[in-house]
Amino acid sequence: MKFSIRSMKQKITSMPVGTKAALVYTIASFITRGFSFITTPLFTRIMSVEQMGVVSNFSTWQGFISDVVTLGLVSGAVNIALKDYKEDRLGFLKNAQFLILLGVLTGGLVIGLCYPILEPVMKMPFHY
Repeated sequence: MKFSIRSMKQKITSMPVGTKAALVYTIASFITRGFSFITTPLFTRIMSVEQMGVVSNFSTWQGFISDVVTLGLVSGAVNIALKDYKEDRLGFLKNAQFLILLGVLTGGLVIGLCYPILEPVMKMPFHY
């Protein structure tokens, strides 16, 4: 079987929209993981073990807090809902954006007010 750009293009154009979206998402995920795979050894050479621990701890907390504060809407619910709400996409996006903004403001307020309690729990100093 011979590989050609034309046959690949025909296969991609004949795919359903959901399959194309999944393919693009998969390729983007591989690229993102590739950057991470390439840059991690560079960072380990530059930073000390303690600094890498702080970066890793920060990254973990940042991922957790952003998912909780944005209610998980950013990571895929919006993409799925846009497919379901074709007739009122703008209305859905306005509501999702308002919920995310409300969550971020509430989360920022809670973290700002509770930082003396959160600092020892998170094992991460807030004063950088």
